[in-house]
Amino acid sequence: MTAAEKVRKREGPEARRRLIIDEAIIAIGERGYFGFTVQDLAKRCGLTNGGLLYHFKTKEELFLAVLVEFERRMETALSAVAERFTQELGDFALRAKALALLRGMVELSAAEPELMRLFAVVQAEALHHAHPAHDYFAELQGRIMAGLGGIVRDLTKEPDATAREIYAMMMGLEYQWLRTDGGFDYLAEWDRVVVKLLPDHIVRSEG
Repeated sequence: MTAAEKVRKREGPEARRRLIIDEAIIAIGERGYFGFTVQDLAKRCGLTNGGLLYHFKTKEELFLAVLVEFERRMETALSAVAERFTQELGDFALRAKALALLRGMVELSAAEPELMRLFAVVQAEALHHAHPAHDYFAELQGRIMAGLGGIVRDLTKEPDATAREIYAMMMGLEYQWLRTDGGFDYLAEWDRVVVKLLPDHIVRSEG
């Protein structure tokens, strides 16, 4: 029995709603927002078109629900990462703590390839101002930059520039890793490059 068949046997709409979102994350990660269809997604879920549209009235409504779920999962996981390193490292050296926290973020990406594929594909699509997620990703990137800037603020004279470099390296390695279906050690490559972005001499920001 497939996962979809098991869900269809459960009572209540929430199980089906979760199934639709889970399958949509995979479908959009494979084809993008413009490439996936309600018909194809309904088939993946073992539902009729009407059965799917009962839960999400339009394709765009479903897509926005996927983005909400994406961010919910990421925020939950990132909060766990931050709490873990706060508890484990305490007053550990500032640079070591920053490196550990950043590595935790990369570990999270490696552990959630379907979510990261969704992020990579839709973020690229959403560069166009007419895309329904254009404003969402612009705002999300701002928050990511602010978060990374906070992590490295006391480790560099130019925290904003360093944050951009870290984000670019994370995304670049992530795209290559996804494109090669995990064909190299993502974490090992990250460990090699991050020490170049945050060298062992601390240069505090001014002001």
